Parts: sequence; structure tokens; C-alpha cells
Amino acid sequence: MGLSGWVRNQVDGVVGQVEGEKSKIDHFLARLSSEAPSSSRIFSIIPVEVDSTDRPTGFQIRFSQDRGDQITLVPPDLRLCDDCKNELLGESRRTGHPFINCTLCGPRYSIIQQLPYDRVHTTMSKFVQCSQCQKEYIRLSDRRFHAEPNACHECGPHYIFKSLAGDFSGMSCVSVAVDVLKKGGVLAVKGLGGFHLVCSALNEGAVERLRMEKHRDQKPFAVMFRDRDQLVSYVSLASGELDVLMSPEAPIVLLVNPPYRSLAPNVNPGLSQIGAMLPYTPLQVLLMQDSDIPPLIMTSANIAQEPLIIDDALALAQWGERLDGVIVSDRAIHNRCDDSVVMIIDRTLHMIRRARGYVPDPQYMNDVVEGIMAVGAELKSTFCLGREKLALMSPHIGDLRSPSALAFFEEVFDRLCQLFRFSPRLMVHDLHPDYESTRWALKSGLPCIGVQHHHAHIAAVMAEYDVRQKVIGIALDGVGYGDDGTLWGGEWFESDLLTYDRIGHLPYLTLIGGDRAVNEPWRLALDVLIEHGVSDVDVIRLFSDVSPEKLVAVINARRSSVPYVKCCSAGRWFDAISALLGYCSVQEYEGQAPMIMEQAIDSIDGPLAPYPFGKGAIPSFYPLIAEMLIDIEAGISRGLMSRRFHDTIITIIHDWAVVSRERSGINQIVLSGGVFQNRYLLTRSIEYLKSSGFEVLCSERFPINDGGVSLGQLAIAAARMKDKESICV
Repeated sequence: MGLSGWVRNQVDGVVGQVEGEKSKIDHFLARLSSEAPSSSRIFSIIPVEVDSTDRPTGFQIRFSQDRGDQITLVPPDLRLCDDCKNELLGESRRTGHPFINCTLCGPRYSIIQQLPYDRVHTTMSKFVQCSQCQKEYIRLSDRRFHAEPNACHECGPHYIFKSLAGDFSGMSCVSVAVDVLKKGGVLAVKGLGGFHLVCSALNEGAVERLRMEKHRDQKPFAVMFRDRDQLVSYVSLASGELDVLMSPEAPIVLLVNPPYRSLAPNVNPGLSQIGAMLPYTPLQVLLMQDSDIPPLIMTSANIAQEPLIIDDALALAQWGERLDGVIVSDRAIHNRCDDSVVMIIDRTLHMIRRARGYVPDPQYMNDVVEGIMAVGAELKSTFCLGREKLALMSPHIGDLRSPSALAFFEEVFDRLCQLFRFSPRLMVHDLHPDYESTRWALKSGLPCIGVQHHHAHIAAVMAEYDVRQKVIGIALDGVGYGDDGTLWGGEWFESDLLTYDRIGHLPYLTLIGGDRAVNEPWRLALDVLIEHGVSDVDVIRLFSDVSPEKLVAVINARRSSVPYVKCCSAGRWFDAISALLGYCSVQEYEGQAPMIMEQAIDSIDGPLAPYPFGKGAIPSFYPLIAEMLIDIEAGISRGLMSRRFHDTIITIIHDWAVVSRERSGINQIVLSGGVFQNRYLLTRSIEYLKSSGFEVLCSERFPINDGGVSLGQLAIAAARMKDKESICV
């Protein structure tokens, strides 16, 4: 635009100076936002007039400041852009190069070892650029200007297909792999953030073999489709889903509509909907270019509950003799990172699992969070580091009850501390004394703060939207430790970041057999029936898929004087009702019972009354269970009963919100917790609350489940520290 100035990265964003006519500068600022690169994220543009003697002619890109404890941000890994894809498949010197990238795409977080983000600090450092690549790298007008992973066939990394039949490299690596997949084989393939297990999503034998090798009996697999055309030949997409699938982040998207063209039944047993993704690496694009290649299962190459494999030697040792081939490469993965998972509701993205494409994008905080480490929960583990006013969330780690997952937690902690020059001064943990994350924090020897689980759920959403005032908080999840020592999970709060009032909650259930009740929801349903006066004979009759001997033993245990743990968890109520309606008596994976019950909801048009319940801060479910049993005896459609139960919970949420508004004047409501991954529950709750004039907030950029707890912990700790300083002053 004929303006002069300079630009550089800083810890708090991008800073530039521009000089010229005011009208041109105004136009420049407008274009800066409207013509930003697709992978950029602009939170705000703040123009400030300066009186400076530093007035360069022309334009300069200045080096990032790398002194003191300042940091610059690390970009996430991004999907192969269209320009690079055209080069990959067209006629160019990079035709078929499976590591093609530019400044708009390719690996970032997964290859960086330390800041500043220069090639020498990445796993590309051992690859010396050829003369042609070097010219691109230093030419300002080139789209590969300082693209740190820049390479080509001559100077870049290479893939090798290793199998018992021999090794293949170059284009033969791809052609051999494609042939194996078309014949129903199973492969392990190195991706951006780790290895995938890959097979045809149409071949039932291949899918069954993959399940057996991975030790994953029923949990659904994600499916990769070649492109938009192949995707829409299987699935009718809802509004906004394709945009997210084709975004630079390229996550797995949980589609709202089931496939109308069959995949292998074992891809998602018992469920109709699928998680879909499109190719995001050059190798994936090459593997799927054959017109006969079917949609492919693309799942993490680890045994169930173990961390993602990133090491070639480990992948070969694990899978080399068990599968039909392993594709490795000489470019190392430094930071493992799983695929992200999202769902789209009313064109709005809601995060389920935050990893590749989104990590390590920060959350900008209103308070200083320097030195605070929030260790999160135990399931769907993430942690948050506080730097200046940035909350830096780790990628999805998983279930910390596995020793290898805890080792992964520590690995990510060490690497992010090095990357962002972070020194923890304060540990923030869940109140649950038996969480591995809590134990880890308490062993650190640093000052510790305990934060109630559901308060953290609400605070995570407040931090994402920078809400400072009190909100109505509805937290529905599996289980969280209450400050009274009992297990919570169906909570109605009025809270800010400092304090919360527990106004009400769902009724308590008995966990007969402790954790076994989570895996065997029929135990929860049995407790509900006994609690509501159903005879032993009728209980046994209602659970025909459970042996009478086991039922009698559990009934006797329930009626004994043995003290059992109780919880008011919304997740456990959904488990219980799913078992009572005959959908799922035994869960093979977390959330299976509610997922099956949700997809069975009858989509009949028109209003359908919720089940009756006793209103109040702790609603009584006696009327609900009584009428549901009448419906079961009358042979009413289970889909209608499922819908009525969902609508009952939605009505309770609405009633709680109305009472809070009447008593305290609060009109802003936060919905959080893993139960809100239920699309019907979240969608209808938002609609009902908005129809009554409420402002409804729920997580978008951070997980709505326990993966978001660490952000809430960090926000609460920062608020407490600020309040403590204020009191001291």
C-alpha cells in the first residue's frame, strides 16, 4: 500500500509500526483483518499513535525478541493447504513428495524442540536444504519464506514401507501400501503427531482384525474420506460440518447424520453416527488418491489406554510382525499429538478432544497467571501452564490411571516447560484425593490449591468468554469430588471465579459395587428400582439379560447394611435409565450407554411432555420412575421414553435457571461437563433457555468434558491470588 514500517513477534502478540497518510493507514488496518491468512487467529487489533525516531524506509520483518523470559507462541500443526496439494498431485518438482508444506500448512508443534521457532530448533535440523529450497526459504515473496519444514525429494525426509515381504521407499512405498489396504490389510502409518492404524472401513474382516490387535472391542473408530465427493457419497452433511472438516485444523467431526451408504458394521457397533475426517497430510492424500481406495479407518496406533506411539523403533516392535506393514520416516516427531475431535451445533464448533490443529494455541486471560500450573482431572487429562496472561493447555493426554499415561503427562510437562520457559510456583489440583493428578501435584513440594471439580467446569467456560460476574452454573458429568466428601455430578451453582453456592443437585444414586456400577449400568438401574419400591421378582424380570444368580446377589447386597458410595451424577442417571430401557446393561467404553440411548431418541414431530418429577432444588424422580415403568409394561416405544427422559433433564435445567434468575437476578447461564457432549441435550437446553431470555454460554475452543477442567482450575487460582493481593493491599 506504499506504507513504510516494521513488524515482529512478541510474547503478547504481533507488534508492528506503520507510517503514512491516515486514510491509507485506516485502510491498511481494515485489510489486516479482512485479508488475514486462513490459519491466523486475530483476537484484537489495537492501534496506538507513536512518536518515534525509529522510522525505516520500506518494510522490515524484525527478529523476535529472545531475551529474558519472553516467549513467542508456537503455531499448531495444520492441514495440507490447497496450493501444496495442487503441487503434490500436479506437475512440479515436488510431485508426490510426501512432506510438502509451506508457511500456511504442515507440521509445527509436533516438530519443535525449543524457541524461537527456527529450523535449527526442530526435528528438521538434520536435513540441509538444497539450493532451490534455500532460495524459496529466503525469498520474501515466496510462500515458503521461512517455512521451517521446507524440503523436497532431493533434500527432505523420506518414508519407508517396512514389512516381512521387504522394504519399499519413494512412490513404491505408497503404491504397495495402497495395494495392501485395497486387499483388506492393516497398516501402521506415521502421521504428524503419531502413528495411526489404518484399514478399509468397508472390509469387516479388516476392521475386526484391527479391533483384536488394538484391544478395542466396541468403541467407534474415526473414518477418513478421500475428499468432499467421497464423503457426501456416504453421508448427508449438516450445516457447518464441511467447513470445519476442510479447515486448517482438520479435526475429526462427529457428524449429526448417520451414513446412508453402508460402512462395515464393526466401525461403530451399536451406533449410527460416525466421526469423519479428511486427509490432512501429504502422505494421507497420496494414499487416498486411487479411485478404488475405500474410506479408511484412521485410529491411533496404540493399545487401548496407552499413549500415542511416535517412535519408529517402538512402532516396528509393536506392530512389525502383527500387521501387513509399517510406514516409518526419518523425520522425528518430538511432541506427540492425537487427532482433535469436535461436534458442530447450529454452525458452532464445540470441542470434545483438543489436540492436533489447536494445541498449543493459548487462551488470553484477564488476570496474570504466571507460574500457575493446573494439573486437571484424571480422565481425559490435560494440564494448563500460566505464562504472563496466557493459559497454555497441553494436548489431550488420556486416562492417568495408566502408568504409561502418567509418564506421558510428565513428558509433556517437561517439554512444555522447556518450550515456554515455564517454572511452576503454584500447583492447582482437583479435590479428589485419589486422582493421580492430585497426587502428582501434592508430591511436587510446591504450594498447592485444591479446586472443586464442578466449579472448575464452570470456571473454564467463564475464562474462555472472560466473564467476571456471577453466573448460573449447570455442571453435568460422570463424577466429581464434592467439598462435603460425597460424589457430585448433577450440579446447580451460582458462582463466580472466587466462590460458588451449591443451590441444588440431582437425586443421589447408590453405586452398588463401586466402580463396577459404572461398567455395569444394570447395577445402577437395579438400585433405582429398589429405591422406588419395585419388588425383587419384578426387578429380576426386567433384567432378563443378566443372570438371576447375579441379580439376587446384588439385590441382597443392596438390601444389606453395607455402606455404599452414593453420587448425584447426571452421567450415572443416564447410565441407569439406558440400562432400564434395555439399551445397554454393560459398557465397553465410557459413555456407551448414554450414546446408544441418545441416538435412539424418537424424532417424532410435535411436543412430547417430559416425565413428571418433584420440583425443587433436589427434584424427586419417584414420579418419573413410576410413569416410566408403566410405559415399559405398556410396550411404549423406547425411543419415546428416551426422548421424554432427555426432555425431563432439560426441563429441570430450565426450572433451576428460572429460580436462580428470580432469586438473584442472574441472567447468564453456563452449561458444562461431559454429559453435555450429548448433542440432543445440549441443543435443546440452549434452545429452551434462550427462548426464556437467558444468555447461554458453553465451551467452544476448549473441551466441554474433563479435558477443560485444567483451564477452570487455572482461572480460579488466578482469581484467588488476585483477591489475596487485593486484601493484602
